[in-house]
Amino acid sequence: MSLLANDNSKPPSCACQNNASTGHFALRVEPRVRDLRDGATHDESLQLEQSGRIQSLYLPNMESVPVHQHGTGFHAHPAIAAPGTLAHLESLHDILDEHGLVARVQVTPSAEDTAVAVALTRENVSELLTNGLVDLNVPTHDTTIRLHSTLEGRITAAEYVQ
Repeated sequence: MSLLANDNSKPPSCACQNNASTGHFALRVEPRVRDLRDGATHDESLQLEQSGRIQSLYLPNMESVPVHQHGTGFHAHPAIAAPGTLAHLESLHDILDEHGLVARVQVTPSAEDTAVAVALTRENVSELLTNGLVDLNVPTHDTTIRLHSTLEGRITAAEYVQ
C-alpha cells in the first residue's frame, strides 16, 4: 500500500460513526460575554484575534465536528491531531483568563433538537484530565454534555445525553 493512499479500511472507533451525521458539535474559544453597561476591560478586536490564535493552539479539531445518533443520545468524535501539535488542556484557562475569553461547548444534536451551549470551566478541565471524563450539565435543558479524554491533555469524544 502506498504511504500516500487513504486508509479507509480501518473500522470506525465507535459504531455511531456508521450512521449518517445528524448534527454538529463545537468547542470554541470566544470573548467572555459582559454587561454592556460596564466599561470595556479588553479590546474586543484583539479578543477576537486572540481567540482564533488560542483556538488553533488548543482546539483546532473542535470547531466543527459531526454528531451521530447513538442509542438514545448523540456522539461526536473529533479528528485526532498529530502528537505534539496541540497545547495541553491543563494550561488553557490561564491564557483564557488573561485575555477575557471563555471556552464554550455547543451541541446541535439534530434538526429536531434545540442547540445547547455551556461553558467549559477550569474545574471541568481538571476533572477531565484527572478522570478521563467530565459531565457538563445544561441546566436550561436538563441534559448533559459528556466529554471524554483517552489521550493525555486532549478531548477525544463527546456525548449528548438527554
